[in-house]
Amino acid sequence: GDLSHAVAGDPIRSRAALAVPRGPARLVLAGATEAGSVSYLVRDADGAKVVRKRVAVAPGTAHRIKLPGNAALLDLTLDQTGIVAAVEVGPPGLSVLAMSELTVEALVPDVRPALR
Repeated sequence: GDLSHAVAGDPIRSRAALAVPRGPARLVLAGATEAGSVSYLVRDADGAKVVRKRVAVAPGTAHRIKLPGNAALLDLTLDQTGIVAAVEVGPPGLSVLAMSELTVEALVPDVRPALR
């Protein structure tokens, strides 16, 4: 009888990753900006590859993909599209974990004393 609220995550444009909690889990893909594909890689707690698949996506469609029971890490790579992705975990209960863009590079400020 519990009530849970979840909001959509931010659109992902290139890559995302998430540590998957224990329990039954499903990857949810929706909101594609154009026709393209999403590749996902699932690793177990030891870092071994469990599943690697590619899913064709298009605007107006959604996918709900069951993840293996030993999933510990989920890595998404997008090709020619943007998408909103989340992972549902449960039962018991239901948690919705929105995925966000993985930052793989960043500008780092370089502060030095001024030369006189």
